[in-house]
Formats: sequence, structure tokens, C-alpha cells
Amino acid sequence: MKKTHYLILFMLPCFFGCKKVDYLRNPPIELSKIDNHIVTIVQANKIALLHAAFPQPVKKPSRIMNLGEPIKSSVQMPNPLKTIKSTFPYNDSDSDPTLFIINFVEGGFVIVGGDDRIRPILAHSDKTSFPTDEEYPLQSQIG
Repeated sequence: MKKTHYLILFMLPCFFGCKKVDYLRNPPIELSKIDNHIVTIVQANKIALLHAAFPQPVKKPSRIMNLGEPIKSSVQMPNPLKTIKSTFPYNDSDSDPTLFIINFVEGGFVIVGGDDRIRPILAHSDKTSFPTDEEYPLQSQIG
């Protein structure tokens, strides 16, 4: 008799505790539409600094291991930190910037796209700087 009571007490939550939820009609997370894909100047500077510190993309280690070869580490050592000298937003019209040209004090530049749907780094150099309209004011009138 006691076993039957325990069995019934144990089975009641199993039958009545489960609630069917329709996740297709009522998703648990509200998803909102992304209205813009504009990269801000702050985001462009962060992308440039990260690229200056870690210029090579991280590669997955190979699953095939040859006997006798040392195991290569996939950890990338960071470059010395760089300081941003100037950030020049380039607009092809009166809209938001198409790209950002970021020069470093230590030398080098990074060109970051103004839209986050494309690859963030469009061009870079570790040694040379990129001339901007601020450095060459007549360049915009020539070209």
C-alpha cells in the first residue's frame, strides 16, 4: 500500500509537471532586425589595434600528425602594442564612412571597412604610413 502511494506521488509531477511549449510560435528570445551595419570610428580603432597586435589569422592545428615532427603550437605571440597616430574616415558621398584609414605612430597603417558585413581589414602595412587628406591637403583637389 505504501509503495503504491509513493509510486503515485512520484508519477503525478511527471504527468502534470511537463508543460508543452511551442517554441516556433513563441520563441524564448526576442530577435530584432539589424537596422544598420555601420562601423563607428571607435570600432574601427579597436579593429586596427587588434590587427596590429595579431596580424596573422589564427589557423586550426592539423589533425594529421607525422611521427617524428614536433607539434606546432597554434598560439600566436602578440606584436608590440602600437599607438594610433591618426584616424581618417573616408566618405565617397555625404553618407557614413566607406572606410577608415588608421596610421600608427610606430609606422604602419590599417584600412578598416565602414560596413561590418565585409571583412574588417581591407589593407595593411607594418612599415609605411598611408597619406591622407590631412597630411596632403592638395591631394583631394588633384585627383
